[in-house]
Amino acid sequence: MNINEETDKYPLTCYQMDIWLEQIMFPDDSFYNVGAYFTIKGLFDYSIFEEAVNILIKENDALSIQLEEDGIEIFQRFVPKPDNNVQFYDFTKETNPIEYSINWMKNEFLKPFEIESDFLFKNYIIKVAEDIHFWFTKAHHLVTDGMGYSLIDKRVVEIYNAIINGQVLCNREIYSYKDFIKKDLEYQNSNKYKVDGLFWQKIVENSPEAFLQTRKNNNKKITGKSLLKTLVLKRDFYNDILCFCEENNCTVFHFLIGILYICISKIYSENSFCIGIAVLNRNNTKFKKTIGHFVNIVPLILNYEDEYSIKELFTDIRKMLFNCYRHIKYPLSEIIKKADVKSKGKLFDITLSYEKSNHSWEFCNAKKNTTRLYHNTEKNAIDICVKEYSEKNDVEIDFNYQLDLFDSSDIDNIVNSIIRLMRIGIQNPKLKLSEINIKEI
Repeated sequence: MNINEETDKYPLTCYQMDIWLEQIMFPDDSFYNVGAYFTIKGLFDYSIFEEAVNILIKENDALSIQLEEDGIEIFQRFVPKPDNNVQFYDFTKETNPIEYSINWMKNEFLKPFEIESDFLFKNYIIKVAEDIHFWFTKAHHLVTDGMGYSLIDKRVVEIYNAIINGQVLCNREIYSYKDFIKKDLEYQNSNKYKVDGLFWQKIVENSPEAFLQTRKNNNKKITGKSLLKTLVLKRDFYNDILCFCEENNCTVFHFLIGILYICISKIYSENSFCIGIAVLNRNNTKFKKTIGHFVNIVPLILNYEDEYSIKELFTDIRKMLFNCYRHIKYPLSEIIKKADVKSKGKLFDITLSYEKSNHSWEFCNAKKNTTRLYHNTEKNAIDICVKEYSEKNDVEIDFNYQLDLFDSSDIDNIVNSIIRLMRIGIQNPKLKLSEINIKEI
């Protein structure tokens, strides 16, 4: 589909299309809902907050996306929204207002969007006491991603504080998601798209089969129901990891991938497997300031001999990712086709993302804390999300795992092994993989 600016009809990007195709297969599932709630303690003005959200939506066109079908194609339009974009609830009279509100938000988050009729970005303010409110925000992944939510948080707080302080809101540069749609369409018709396709074909043509979803289910249907376990890395320990990475010419992300590889390979005696890596896919300053859906998933195939040291493992992962990053725009659905997963099963059943974003902005006269929300379903065996939302606070690693494949003792074993392997990696990076006995660490 081509762009028709006169009728305001725009095609979905290739990344949005991957999501839409899967969502229409499972219209009653909420696994593409994204969102969070922010606990606000202190003086808070609901009417000014609503004004801030209204301004945010007018500035960022992706938040007003609506999907339409014309019988042949799916397209998106940017529909102006009315100025009553925040629903208000007062739960102060409930027996336990905070507990009631958290349960209400979790249940509301799990409700799927009516994908072709709903506005796909919703906001709520919930009052639980005179000085305690929740800002609950929920969107479909088609209109934003994790970095987009960081931009939403920052901008709402900026606008709110400016209004509270009587400051004039200066005209700011508008970053339109339409610009990314145009770039994506150019990319799909470019020679670079063909070059990227050839790169991924070489990478995945002999890829190992994902093994976790066939390990335990005995051909039973996987329901996808999931639970969440969170590992908290104390800030002092995380800072030790940062220092180690700086000294050893790698990033925290390289470190985490390497530790995860050692853990899974040792527990399940599998030296060769693939991890799905979430990439921001924002290749310029403008797109890094644009709210919308950009993220892509790329496969990282890991296969290491026992004679590799831990440090050599981190170094090789750094080099491998560097090569992959040159081709990260190529859509996952096309990569999967080149892997011929119909004959092999899934390409990967572990996914890893690293959300380093600033959620430390505060409303005037109030403190704010962020809680990411999860649905109770997971497409892969295990999804791992590293959350670094402040340079001062602890770092959390969320493990969202399928109940069909893991019980609590399985996940406890993985989580405990990861934390021990992190300490070993820092203290003894020259240790060879063959010298690591996960049962003894």
